[in-house]
Amino acid sequence: MPLPLPDLKAGLREEGFARRDALDPDTRRAGSDAIAELVLALPELRGLEPVGAYWPMRSEVAPRPVLKALAAEGRIVALSQ
Repeated sequence: MPLPLPDLKAGLREEGFARRDALDPDTRRAGSDAIAELVLALPELRGLEPVGAYWPMRSEVAPRPVLKALAAEGRIVALSQ
């Protein structure tokens, strides 16, 4: 019998967290840097202010490289709670 959808979703979420948590720090850092490069090249970001961002929890992708680059440009960045 298949799992109920909420149980399936919870299991997949936990599996995703475990796989993400298992990445070594260098791989995470490289991923964050690659994402930052892509984000900073977006034409939609030019002239946009303030820029909304989040602070990473657990092993989420870190937006720090983007935040540092924007701060270096003197841009306003708003972090959500």
